[in-house]
Amino acid sequence: MTNLKQVFNRIETDLMELILFPLIIIIVFYYLFRPTSKEEEDHFNSKNNWRGGF
Repeated sequence: MTNLKQVFNRIETDLMELILFPLIIIIVFYYLFRPTSKEEEDHFNSKNNWRGGF
């Protein structure tokens, strides 16, 4: 019975990794390469914006 528990535990762990890692990668790529809104672009190009550089 212990071997069966270990097998199912390993399957659950593999399944969780199989779902979580691609999901995290998709979220990170979406955040990095998302289209910018007009408001964000205006704020970035504003001379009053210290985050955009000098």
